[in-house]
Amino acid sequence: MLLTSELVTRAVRQRPSGFTEPAELRVWLRTDLVHVELRARTELLFVPPEPSGPHYDHILLDQIADRWSIDTGRDFGCIWFEIDLHPTETDPAAQGESEGRL
Repeated sequence: MLLTSELVTRAVRQRPSGFTEPAELRVWLRTDLVHVELRARTELLFVPPEPSGPHYDHILLDQIADRWSIDTGRDFGCIWFEIDLHPTETDPAAQGESEGRL
């Protein structure tokens, strides 16, 4: 929810006064993956680096999401992230469960 909120906040903050075009939020949830994407005008999604400080949404995406990207087109773009929901094979607790440990 935090990452989704960051994506929407980014688009709202970049929205010029009087801007009426909608943005579209899409979410897919499977047993092993959640995929969230926000589609909107490119200028609402792509923010050039500011010399005054870091982009906290990028930092959160790097730390929390398994994969993410900003795909920009001429007019419309998409920022998306994915989070894997299955336990990794290196997780000892998950291995015990899959081995039928009592």
